[in-house]
Amino acid sequence: MYFYEVVAKCDEGVLINEFLAMCSESPDTQKTKECFCAFLESVKALTPEINDKATIICRRVNDYREGETYDSADVLFEGESESYSLLGIPWAELLGYKADESCVHEYGEERFAALVMWEMTWFGYDEQTVNERIAKMGEDC
Repeated sequence: MYFYEVVAKCDEGVLINEFLAMCSESPDTQKTKECFCAFLESVKALTPEINDKATIICRRVNDYREGETYDSADVLFEGESESYSLLGIPWAELLGYKADESCVHEYGEERFAALVMWEMTWFGYDEQTVNERIAKMGEDC
């Protein structure tokens, strides 16, 4: 199963609520919801770029430095043992990655999709903003 198929199976209301639950520190929940809904519609309009060598996984992370435990979504490429961040991956490409079915089963479709979308939108709710912020970070190094 590919990530775009997971998204298609989601109950949209539940997906939105799962995403908003992760945004508990947002100063304007209604604005966050509006931005996420617009993001969701733009993602659904994309044509997935199928890649059978990349699998999205979700896992529990224990950050001992920060004293936090949280769920995270990453990508694991065939033949590699280390997973990588989803930040900056073109969204059409990410939609065409395989979804680890055991993770989808463990988290449920909506939670799995929300975790992936949390990473996708970390720097903004549209790809242009995300790319500009990532490029700016590169300039600052």
